[in-house]
Amino acid sequence: MLSMATLAALAAPASATDTMPWGGQYADTSHPEQSAGANQPYQHGYTGLDILNWNPDADKDSEYLRSRVPLQTRIAANAATQKDPNLPADTEMFNLAGDYGNAFFESFHDNNVFSQYLFNYWQYTDYYGTWHGQPTANVPKSLYDEKAQSDWTQKWFEFGTLNLPNAAYTNVAHKNGAKSIATIFYSGNDRGEQTYKDLLQGKRADGTYPVADKLVEIAKYYGFDGYFVNQESSVNSADVPAYQDFMKQIIDQGIYIQWYDSATYPNGGVSYQNMFNDANSPWVQDPNKGKISDSIFLNYWFSGNMLQDSADHAKSLGIDPKYAVFAGIEAGQKKFGSIASNANYMNVNLDADGKPYVSLAALGTDFVSHELGDDKKVYPKYQNQVFDRERRLWTGSSTGEKGTTDISDPYIDDGTSSDSWKGFASQIAERSVIGGPVFSTSFNTGHGLEWRDNGE
Repeated sequence: MLSMATLAALAAPASATDTMPWGGQYADTSHPEQSAGANQPYQHGYTGLDILNWNPDADKDSEYLRSRVPLQTRIAANAATQKDPNLPADTEMFNLAGDYGNAFFESFHDNNVFSQYLFNYWQYTDYYGTWHGQPTANVPKSLYDEKAQSDWTQKWFEFGTLNLPNAAYTNVAHKNGAKSIATIFYSGNDRGEQTYKDLLQGKRADGTYPVADKLVEIAKYYGFDGYFVNQESSVNSADVPAYQDFMKQIIDQGIYIQWYDSATYPNGGVSYQNMFNDANSPWVQDPNKGKISDSIFLNYWFSGNMLQDSADHAKSLGIDPKYAVFAGIEAGQKKFGSIASNANYMNVNLDADGKPYVSLAALGTDFVSHELGDDKKVYPKYQNQVFDRERRLWTGSSTGEKGTTDISDPYIDDGTSSDSWKGFASQIAERSVIGGPVFSTSFNTGHGLEWRDNGE
């Protein structure tokens, strides 16, 4: 893979999900030298009003949080170089996970802690969406007290409905030919008074929406590629056509959108379909309006027949099921302890010839690091466990050997597991941007204790 080209990463976390800043109430006080600098640029969340009024000149950090690497073109599939030469190369992967260990506060482009989690399996990823949520700019850290940290539904005050991808992750995604995706999230219990109506505010006389144009402007300025829209609270049925028009306005300007299988059509109520059908497909392809978004992330409770029917429904609309339909895998909730359940969901995506019906999406693949716990995940001597766990998740294999003492994690597969987990690589063919004999790489994962230039 190509290098992250930045030192990793963030702070000792407040819990096993959100990383909190060094030097704060929840900090690892044994490392006060890792506190953020007074002027160190960091990312934050955005409310609907923030989006409407967004101006890069008003954010002192904006210039330092831009991705500068253009999206690279991947070469055509070459079956001879694939782990499984018989695997069709058109199945895609949408990876929705935290950057740098699910950074809640102070998500930095460059950091000086060696062992924060860095994603390594870009060759199996087509889209990387940053998933965690962040407070808006200048929110006092003291507001996020012990209760807020113990219950994510208590984080509603100035909790941004939009969070942008970390620019370092966008850079490495683009180096590997993957798109970098921001997230827009509305639910009924953690964003306070913020609702989807904030996106539709200020409708112009010509029927267009200022916030839609701002989201396009933001994506182009920061250098990422699109949005994952997670509308997990009901939409008023009268607003459904407007919401469609809002998203269409964005994709018509070349920005990618993936819709989550939540709010339905035409009544707008939240009802997880677990398949692609008439109740959710108009959020992707409307019979009268045409293309509304690029794809859908299906909720997690599906059968093989449901995925086969999903593929057939996509084809009936004239769209490619491998491009438009993604079967969701709940990686971060199931983890390795219940991975047999995810193996079952993966396996039902295969037809009689062993070919996937639709593409795959995963939520929370960064659990390979944070599930180790706060006493391990940020320390160098435990990174072999992180690497092995990530290898097992993505490829189904591990270097962990039965009876060894150097790797003590019980969730590493020593070759005796009967959980049927074959890894995402069992359905996703390897991708590459390297199409010739000359290319540049530093052959590292982005971890490092020193930065050297020409050996110095």
